[in-house]
Order: sequence, then C-alpha cells, then structure tokens
Amino acid sequence: MNLVYSASAGTGKTYQVTQRYLDQILNEQIDPRDILLMTFTENAATELRTRISAYLHATLQLPEKANPERIRMVLTQIESAPITTIHGFCTTLLREHALDAGLSPSFSILAGEQQTEWLESIAHQQLIKQLEHDHLFAQFCEGRNLATVGTRGNSIPKTAISLIHQAGSLGIPLTDPNALLEPAIDPQNIDAFKDILEQFDHLPELTTAQTVIAQQLRELLEKSPNTETLIKKIDEIKFKPSRRVKEPAKTLANLIEESRTRIQYKIERPLALGFSRYLVAVYDQYNRLKSAQDLLDFDDLQYRAVDLIKNATHAISFNTIIIDEVQDTSRIQARLINALWKAPTQLIICGDPKQGIYSWRGADPSIMPNLQKSIIDQGGKLEHLQTSWRSKEALIEPINTIFSSILSNYNQEALKPNKAYAHAQEPHGIECLLPDSDSQPPTKKDRITQEMEALARRIQLLIHGTSDWQPNHRYQDSFQPTSEQNNYRYSDILILMRTNTELATLEQALRKEAIPYTLGGKSRGLFSTTPAHDLSLLLNTLCDPTDAFSLIGLLRSPWVGLSDQQIIRTLLPHEHSTAEQILHHFPDLESIIIQSRKHMATNLPSEIIREWIQHTHYDATLAALPQADQQIANIRKLIDWIREQERGMQTNTAKVARTLKKYVANPPQVSEALSTDPEQNAVTIMTIHSAKGLSKRVVCLPILSFQRPPDTDFAHLSESEKSPQLSIKIMSTDRSKISSPHHQQRRHEAQEVRNQESDHLFYVALTRARDLLILSSPVSTKPHANSWHSYIEPLLDQSIKIHRFSAIPHTTIDHTHLHATPSALKLFQATTAICPPKIQTQFKRTTATALTKKDSSDLPPQPNPSRSIQTTTRMGTCGHALLEEAAHHNWNINFPERISTLSHRYNLSSAEINYLSSTFSTTVEYMKIATQSAEQLLPEYPFLMQKGVHLIDGTIDLVVLTTEGIQLYDYKFSQATHSELQERYREQLHLYAEAIQRLFPTTPILSLNIIAISEKATQSVPIETDLII
Repeated sequence: MNLVYSASAGTGKTYQVTQRYLDQILNEQIDPRDILLMTFTENAATELRTRISAYLHATLQLPEKANPERIRMVLTQIESAPITTIHGFCTTLLREHALDAGLSPSFSILAGEQQTEWLESIAHQQLIKQLEHDHLFAQFCEGRNLATVGTRGNSIPKTAISLIHQAGSLGIPLTDPNALLEPAIDPQNIDAFKDILEQFDHLPELTTAQTVIAQQLRELLEKSPNTETLIKKIDEIKFKPSRRVKEPAKTLANLIEESRTRIQYKIERPLALGFSRYLVAVYDQYNRLKSAQDLLDFDDLQYRAVDLIKNATHAISFNTIIIDEVQDTSRIQARLINALWKAPTQLIICGDPKQGIYSWRGADPSIMPNLQKSIIDQGGKLEHLQTSWRSKEALIEPINTIFSSILSNYNQEALKPNKAYAHAQEPHGIECLLPDSDSQPPTKKDRITQEMEALARRIQLLIHGTSDWQPNHRYQDSFQPTSEQNNYRYSDILILMRTNTELATLEQALRKEAIPYTLGGKSRGLFSTTPAHDLSLLLNTLCDPTDAFSLIGLLRSPWVGLSDQQIIRTLLPHEHSTAEQILHHFPDLESIIIQSRKHMATNLPSEIIREWIQHTHYDATLAALPQADQQIANIRKLIDWIREQERGMQTNTAKVARTLKKYVANPPQVSEALSTDPEQNAVTIMTIHSAKGLSKRVVCLPILSFQRPPDTDFAHLSESEKSPQLSIKIMSTDRSKISSPHHQQRRHEAQEVRNQESDHLFYVALTRARDLLILSSPVSTKPHANSWHSYIEPLLDQSIKIHRFSAIPHTTIDHTHLHATPSALKLFQATTAICPPKIQTQFKRTTATALTKKDSSDLPPQPNPSRSIQTTTRMGTCGHALLEEAAHHNWNINFPERISTLSHRYNLSSAEINYLSSTFSTTVEYMKIATQSAEQLLPEYPFLMQKGVHLIDGTIDLVVLTTEGIQLYDYKFSQATHSELQERYREQLHLYAEAIQRLFPTTPILSLNIIAISEKATQSVPIETDLII
C-alpha cells in the first residue's frame, strides 16, 4: 500500500522508516535489492543501513523468534541493497547503464568547491567577453555590481550562477535567450480606463477625492486616443490616484502602474536580453567544459537519470520505493520519483512540511503536498506521527502555542507529550534571556555583545551553578533526576545560529568565560580559524615576493612569533618600500624563505608546510593557545585539504595559495575538524540548517530579534509550460528601474517562500532540545515585526521564563570537580616522544621542460645571429606574458602601453623592445586567424601529471577549445629552423598532449603546433604525435 508519514519533529520518523523496511524484507520476504530507500544525506543513509543491520544481527541471536536462514540471506543481500542518497542512486544507475545514457562509465562528479570555482571562473571570463562585444549587455551592467567572488550582494555573475543552479533544480535547460526572457506584453486597451470612469459615474455619491480623480481621468481620456498616449500625459501632469481612496481609485492606480510597466519594458527589453544572452553563454560554456572533461554535476545526474528511466530499453523498477525527508525535494527530484513510481510499485514517503528549509538550494515546498494528494487519490494512507520521543512536556506545550498562531493547519500536526516522560516535570522548559529595559546599549554591536556575554554566563551556571539553574531531569536513557552522577557537561549544549554574522562576537564571549567550543556542521569554521590564516600568510609570502602585507602577517604569526614592537624596532630606522627590502632585515627568515622557494619546484605544498612546522615548532605554539586541541586538529585537517588539492592535474603551490587566500577571505561551508579532546567535552556551535535532524539536551538560540532581509534579486527564474522564464528588473539609462510584466509577482512569491521558510527554521530550532531551551534577544521591548522575538512575546513570563542579563551572575568554578583530562601540551609531549616512521618519497617532481630538455651537443648548432638580435630568456618571458594577456582579451591589447610597463619589469634593452615591437603585431594577427573558430582560449594552462616515478609539472602556452576538438600551441622566440624546433621540442609537446588527453578524455586533440616567432616571420611548426586524431 502507498503510504505517507507526516512526521513532526522528534516523533520517531527514522524508527518508522526502519520498521517499515524490516517488515517488507522479513515478513513480506521482499528482496532488499528490490526496495529503493533514498534519503538526502550520506549520514542519514548510513544511519538507516546501520540500524537495519543491527536489528537483523540482534534478531539472529533469538532464533526462536525468527527464521535464522532467512535473516542470514537478508544480511548477505543488504550489503548491495540500494539504501542511498538520491544523488548516490542516480550515480549508480548511470554507471550501470552508461551506454544507454550516452555516457562514459568512468565519468566523474563535479561538486563542492571545484564546481564553485568553475562557475565563478566561467562567469568572470564570459563577463569580460560580453562587456566587450555586447553593447546592450554593457549598458545593462551600468551601475550594477560585477564582482564574481564573495558572498554578499546580487552581482551580475553571482546572479547568473544562482539562476543556473535554479534551472538545474527545476530540471530545465537554458538555451534560447529570447525565449528564456519574459516577453513584452501590450498594455490593456484604453477601454479599460473608460470602464473605470464609468464605475465612478455609477457611484451613488462621490467623495471629494473621488470627484477630483474622476474629473482628471475624464480630461485625460478626452485627449488620449490610446493607452500609450494616456500614460505619457499622466506622467506629464504627475497624476497619481491614491490607493487609500475608495474604489475604483485603487483599481485605477494598479492599471496605471501595470500599463506603465508594460510600455517601458517593451522599450527597454533589449537591455534585459543582453543579460539573458550572458546567462545562456555562461550556462552553455559550463556544460561544454563538463562534457569535454567527462564530468557531471548533481543536477546532471538527476536529469540524466530521469531521461534514462523514461527511455530505457528494459524497465527500471522496484517493488517498493521509500523516500525520507521528502519535504526537501526539488522539481527534478520529484520527476525522478514519479518516473520510478509506476504500478505495481509501492511508494512510501516520509517528511514534515514544517521542516522545509531548503528552498534556497532548490527544494520546492509544494512537492510533498502534491505527492501526498496523489498517494491518497490512489487509495493510499496518511499517518500523522505526533508523539514526541525527544522533548519534555514543558517544552512541547509552549512550542505548540507559538506555532498554532504561525503555521496554518498546525493543530492537526501539533506535538503530543510522551506518557513515558510524564515523570519529568519542570516548572519551565524554555527560558529567555533579555536585557534590563533601562540598560540597553545604544549601538547594535554593543547590544549583541551584551547578549552573548549573558548567554555565556548562563551556560556556565548550567554546568557549574546551583540546582536552581539546572533542570530537574537530564536525559540519560529516558529522563533521570539531575545529580552529581547525572550532571550537565559542555557537550550537552548546542548553540544554534540563524546566520554566522555574529559568530565572532559569540566566540569572544565564550572565550571570556573559558567555555570550550567547537564549530560543527557545514559552518564556515575551518577557513576562519587561526591555522587557516597562518597557512595562507605562509603560502602567500612564498609564492608572491611582492606581498608585503602577508610578509608582515607572517612575522606576527606563530610561524615567526615576533611582537609588533620587535617588528617596528627592526624596520623603523630603515627605508623599506618593497617586501624584499623588508625581508632583508630578517636574515634568518629570509634564508628559510629562499630555501622554500627553491623547493617549490620539486616539493609538494604539503611537504613544504611540514618542513616549516618541523623547523618552527608551529604545532607546539598552537598547543599553548586557547582551544589548543581544536586548533591542532584544524591544522591537520587543513593539510589534508591541501593534499586533496595536490591530486589535481592543474595544481601547484601558487594555485593552492590563491585558493586558500580566497577561502580565508570568503570561507566556504567546511566545518572545523573534530576535537582531539578524548571526552569531546565542548559546546557545539552550528547553523540551524546544519543542525536539522540532530538533538541535544540543551539548545541555545540567540539573536531572536532581527529584521528579515528584503528581496534584492533583480532576476527570478520560474517554470512556465515546462520551459524556463526569466523575469527581470532593468535599470534604464535615466537610472529609473523597470520591471518585466511578472517580475513583481515572482518577487512576491519568492518573498512568501522565504517568510514561510523563516518560520520553519524557527520550528526546527525550537524542536532540537530535549531538556532545556535557552532563547535570548538583544532588545527587551518592541522587537521587529515578524521577528522570532515577536512570536514568543505573548508567552514571556508565563510558559517562558525570563532572566534579565543583570540577574545572571558570574560563576565561581570549583576546579576540584572538573574531569582530569590531559592538557593539549601533555598530549603534544606524548605524541612527539613517539618517533614517526620515515616517509619514503616515491615520486620525483620535475618540470616538463627539464624532463624533455635535449643535450645541446646532440643538436645542430644555432645559426650565427650576426645580423639579428640574439633571443634572450627575459625577452622570451616578456613575449609570453604579452601573448598571454592578448589571448585573455581575445587578441585585443594596447601593445605600446603594455610593453612600456613590462619592459621595466623584465629589464629589457631597447634592442629587445624593438624586436618584440616588430614581431608582436604579426604574431597577434597570425594567432587571431589561427584561433578564429575557437569557443574558448585557455592561455598559460597549468597541469600536474604522474608518469612513472615522475610528477610532471608544466604550463601549456595556449589551449584552444573548438567544437571539433582541442588545439595546442607553444610559443618559441627563436631563429632556429623548423626541423631544429621539431627535434628539440617534440617530446615536450607530446607530454603536453598526453596531459590534455587526461584532462579532456572525451575530446579529440586536433593539432600540436610550435609558433615560431622570429624577425623574418611568424610561422606554425606542426608536431606529429600518435595522440592526434
């Protein structure tokens, strides 16, 4: 039977899903491989598989109650049963049916940081290209934010990336810019205005305001043959009927606004079409690069899986499909479910609409109700799970009261107290910390600081205070009386943050009270830590000799450990305009940095970092800092992250440094490492989104009073008749803002979803606690409308107990009662006493040029350059830099300006400048013709390739992507003959071709060419290799 579990928070949803699964495999004797159980996280899938296996193993010990042979067979089958995430199912399905899906079985997944980097890079490159070649797009961009990286604002590139993600969640492609953009609509006929005038005339009595409006409208209509003329005259005399006047004045005001919008949009739509072209170009280029490198992102997996299921030669079906957390599904995921759900397959869905909080990543709140209706229409059953197996009654009753007035139909799904917990009575289950009404600081920052300090004191009272500050019962295998044997610890406490905006203030307050904490979940923790900043300073200094800021930071960091006074005392008597001059004043550090820079050519970044840790005893320094155990764990996780980066074929130390610098400035959602504290006794800080599905004995929720952010998006994507439609706001040349006909409606719909999701987020936060919920707000009265503070205000000093900040005392901690856990220093001393095994280096890192360099004695002599300038290394380097820059700008470059700048950097002679001047324009024209069919130019393309015992590090001068395949070019400023160049560089270019073949496995290599640049001419020298198709 088809079944819906509508499961409120903490009501045993996972238990019900597990039992339903076990009933099918044991009682109905369905093969586990014929039951598809899908959920939304790897952790949830692992938990479900573990619970099922544990139950089977436990049942096996009771042969009188079960069939041992059946259980043993099921245990064998369960290992290959599809208990997985939706993405995991799609990946397995596509690999098993790769040929039918038109894919290579060895395709890889593009996700996380790599996907973000790709999209940002493509959006940035396409932005430059479109601004140069599309004047309407350039005009659309005037006055708008063009930043590609960062987390704030609604820039052009960030909006394009967001819309591409939305299209993926909807399962619809972005192809035709004109069809994608919302069409212009003619305004209503002028008869619509005449109808409104008739409504005025038919009123039995008009107010003064109505009389004035009717008279003005009558006069305007007499002078206007059509709507366009009417709107123009309305604007000329600034006729604005008030919506506060009785009808039909409001209808008239709406009609005027609608007509004006339609007329203006029809005129300005070509500007919006420029953005639509940019969006489609980014989307198209992103898909081309994925295809070339045999990659699929998560949206591709789902889209391809749906297509495969619908068109497969052999039906792909299951006896039963079970979907957990169905309220988090997107449109494309719903299509996947419906494609699999064909009679006689049973569908069982489980979820809670009140916990739908992921619309920002594509979840559609309408999907669960729609699936529920389909199941019931087909004779299925709806079962509400309401009895709480998580929380005390003292929490449940206030929570029900709060949400009965916020969420529609809540009373049908309200939580019910568990009779098994009836003994765990508390006078209050929820507290709220508020400032004294007469002592609120004037600034928001000070108010937040005051609130966080009060919360930190309250936490200490829970751990070390008297029984007055502790609940009567603590959860421990059901609820047991609080006592010395069942007392509260820091690890019992979870602090939930709506956003991470005030995280630094919270951390400072916790450190002030000496409260250990860790940042859990998908927070921005790891790249915001001290080790991340220190590693970034080190790598920046090594890779960029001109970066004085990073050098000063390195001097102040634990790597060197100089105080500001020492740095000033050393530098003040001297002139130091550059980073190199600063470094000269610290000779010991300078020698280490010079040595490390030499090692960058042969050693991996992680090896260099380990050398610095060993030389400077950096980890010992961390061991003496606050949160020492956590920070040591973080440095290890960061080194593991760097090692992961080193596996890429295009990774070198400079790229790792750039990536780390970007992540420190704009941290991605990567959690801190697990603490090395053996008892893990620390408060956990998480965002509410990350905490979904978790529970803790005590949950703290600060900053209840906040103002909901307005919608600042200038573009919205929706689905209309299975096609995407882009609604947009345009900034015209006179700086006025013009919207497409349905933009305001789409904006209102998006805002409604955000408001609903904010209420759901509050519900998720309040239902994480078992024993006690501690709320806090920086204001005592007049909270922002629709803030969470306003929701709880009617219950304050009733079912929610108030603690004023001033009434929360500091705690005197009795250290004799603290657990004797080893300190970080003792742990460090113990670990350093163990001699680690010697690392055996198996690979030798070298450059492609060094590996393929020919002995000059084996080659023909160079011709005597008596009549021409001898090409030098610095001139060749400068020429390469000029050509790289030209390729980045599609061969358009101001050569005199750039050669003037670069000649000083490379210290070129006048003869060398003249040589480059005489050859450059010819070379650029030659390359422009040679690459005219290119879809993308990739200058200075780096790679890292393993070949035997060698890790080959190289950079290809130019990679050209075309619709037919790939062309490779290598520039040589040389007077040598073609045959000499072919002999000298054949092996080097063969390595380039091999690296590109590994990077783009599905794209053929069309040609390998040396571009020979001499005074006589610029010519292409082909290199033959069996890798060319």
